[in-house]
Amino acid sequence: LPILNIMTTGRIKQLEAANLAAADKRVGLMKQVVEGAKAIKFMAWEQQYIDAITAARNKEVALLRRFRFYQKLNENLGRANPMISACGAFVVFALADDGSLSADNIFAVLSVFLSLRMPLIMIPMNITIIAQFKVSMQRIETFLLAPTARESEVLPPTSDLVISAKDAELTWVGAPTPVLSGVNLTVKKRSMTAVVGSVGSGKTSLLTGLLGGMAREGVIQLCDNVAYVPQKAFILSATVRENIVMGRPFDLDWYTEVVKRSELLSDLRLMVAGDSTEIGER
Repeated sequence: LPILNIMTTGRIKQLEAANLAAADKRVGLMKQVVEGAKAIKFMAWEQQYIDAITAARNKEVALLRRFRFYQKLNENLGRANPMISACGAFVVFALADDGSLSADNIFAVLSVFLSLRMPLIMIPMNITIIAQFKVSMQRIETFLLAPTARESEVLPPTSDLVISAKDAELTWVGAPTPVLSGVNLTVKKRSMTAVVGSVGSGKTSLLTGLLGGMAREGVIQLCDNVAYVPQKAFILSATVRENIVMGRPFDLDWYTEVVKRSELLSDLRLMVAGDSTEIGER
């Protein structure tokens, strides 16, 4: 029985790791659906995502069913340990053929194994818990030991550039091949640069790589003060003015300049309360 417990524990460990990996894939698909629901509806990708999520869930359920089977098998082997161990002791007494299989010895053996009943039952259950704990610790260790993104070099303050990339190679962490290679890019101060390309051509990967969100090779230099504005606007549940000021002391000259440069004057005129109009979700 101990050998069977060890074998089932090893199988439980393998299935737990596979089950967690399958769950990660399903959760990743669900995250894509939640974050990109609008795009999925626009592109009519509902059925494709349903099929992908269903396949991921079916795989996860199959692994979970096998995991539970071995887990319960291990627990039931533990519950059978006292009885089978007592039977084994009686067989040894009988084979000894020296008259040791007497009533007093039988009751003594039964009392010993009854006192060991709970420890013998708990040992396989605890082994299963330890195996699950080890798998969880290995996943945490993998995350903590993941390579740290290499920081970008800082351009000299006298440089007229804000971004400089020479023969850069950008790779998503864990991907076998680079997403972008041979990237050569320079962006000057006080200039506007547009990156144009089809869907999936690497525009987002380029920005992510420049900001240090990907594994990088080559030379990438940035100025000492870089801001990233995502495609999704961040709006407070407050007035237009409070969204522009963002908690800073109100400066009329600065505020007027911001509204003018962002072309908000025509929009504010259409609002009943002007810049005191409440916006955002509530």
